Amino acid sequence: MSLRIISGRAGSGKTTVIHQEIVDDLKHNPLGYPIYVIVPDQMSFKTEYELTNNYDVRGIMRAQVLTFKRLAWFILQETGGIAKERIDYFGYRMLLRRILEEHKEEFELFRQAAGKRGFTQEVETLLREFSQYEITSESIVPIIEQLEQAKASNTLIAKMKDFQIILRELEQQIGDGYVDGEGFYPILVEQLKNSSQIKEAHIYIDGFVMFTKREFAIVQQLLSLAKRVTIILPFDDVNAATQPEALFHRAAFSYDKLIQEAMQLGVEIEPRVHLEGAFRFNNDDLQHIEK
Repeated sequence: MSLRIISGRAGSGKTTVIHQEIVDDLKHNPLGYPIYVIVPDQMSFKTEYELTNNYDVRGIMRAQVLTFKRLAWFILQETGGIAKERIDYFGYRMLLRRILEEHKEEFELFRQAAGKRGFTQEVETLLREFSQYEITSESIVPIIEQLEQAKASNTLIAKMKDFQIILRELEQQIGDGYVDGEGFYPILVEQLKNSSQIKEAHIYIDGFVMFTKREFAIVQQLLSLAKRVTIILPFDDVNAATQPEALFHRAAFSYDKLIQEAMQLGVEIEPRVHLEGAFRFNNDDLQHIEK
């Protein structure tokens, strides 16, 4: 088990380096250990296309491009744990719309807005972010108490109370039989240790600056189980982790957090690979903006 961080500013060739490394490995050993490239949703098609079209590779049987959600489905198909029925995008929004209508009179702030066009979508966006950071109806209660003790604005307190009602009803409606898109993450964390494929795999994680709480929990498990984890982070100076105003603060903070986690897990930490230069930008104006 080892962790390798590849860093560098935008356009320095980080993604190209790992793509070339993967392709060289595939060409020399087509039937070797599994390779998983984990990227954000918006990068999955582009990454898969580049690997299969830009490097004269006729097939990538060993390598798979996955998002965290696709990784969950992939692993749970191997280990079990997908018995829960998934509630899709439309079902989730319809359920949320019904909750807003049925509990309109309980709301302190959302009572007037609950029936307005577009409000359901706004609430859904925020609730999905809550889910990413494991914020539940129970975890909101102490936050409300702290706001009341601090004599925060009545509007903010009322908003939090309304969200607590929505989350409570949503959790009750979904129950144990259903799960939304993010709901498979905790199950994945539990089941990763039962996957024989992950234990033999080399994991590449690209396209992220920071990880949500649930994503980081998955990364922790991958670090403790996979043979090697390579993570690409866009930053220049490690010291930016302690400088909130720095341009690359979030990525440097993620680097610091990953190193600390690897040390706690007893995972080997390989020397950081830092790339200099800017090969993507041929325009002087773009290079100036990047700096």
